[in-house]
Amino acid sequence: MISASWMLLTIIIILLTILAISYKGFDNKPSVRLGIAGTFFALMLPLLSYLFLYSISEGDKSIRDFDRWEKAAQVATAYAAFISIIASVIIYRESRKINISQTIVVLFEKFRDDRFDHIRKEAWQTRYKWKDNDYKAKSIKAYFESNLTGIIDAKEREAVLALKKELRYVRDILEFYNGLIPYKEDATTLRQCRYFFYDWWRPFLYEFAEQCDKYYKPTINLSSQKFDNQQYLSITSYTLTLNQLDKIFGFEKIPTDFEFHD
Repeated sequence: MISASWMLLTIIIILLTILAISYKGFDNKPSVRLGIAGTFFALMLPLLSYLFLYSISEGDKSIRDFDRWEKAAQVATAYAAFISIIASVIIYRESRKINISQTIVVLFEKFRDDRFDHIRKEAWQTRYKWKDNDYKAKSIKAYFESNLTGIIDAKEREAVLALKKELRYVRDILEFYNGLIPYKEDATTLRQCRYFFYDWWRPFLYEFAEQCDKYYKPTINLSSQKFDNQQYLSITSYTLTLNQLDKIFGFEKIPTDFEFHD
């Protein structure tokens, strides 16, 4: 009877300890939860050890000849090792999530700082100009096709350089959004940071990304049989990058040309 009671109490204490580690009501700090769980487990450990020794001594009287304290220490060590493994896994996962959340906040602050504010403003001006088909055609040709070494006229060369510079700002925006994908584990924080204003840029970025993929793909030499061509293209594709962002932000069912804001 005492053996069954000991086993039941052991299971209950282990479950309560794990619950204490996982509970997020203590300021949501892993160290605090671990401390409370450790204190609770330390207080219950002597009782567990005593019940264990008592249960086996009831079945085997010779156990009384052994050093009970040594046996108790062995039992305590086994329990502590088991709980420490569980605690380490839980705390690691919690700490990782907190670190990701903090990094996302830092990235959001960077996206809004003075340096990047200039990039956003310049790219936003290009977004407005992009609606003009004539400008779009000229900028695409200048950015993707023009060879500056073949341009002799100074004014023409200056115009091409200006168009290249304007689209380079747009590419900086696209690269920044690409840098958010590794933090997709914490999509909630990404969304809480105003979606990084991705909804404002989305239709324009999709158009620009399609042009990038169209012009860059043929220039990549992927003839080696030892190279995973599809994996490389999927990682470097700006369109697929935006597809991943859509999944993170919950926009995957919305047409890519949909304007969220007037």
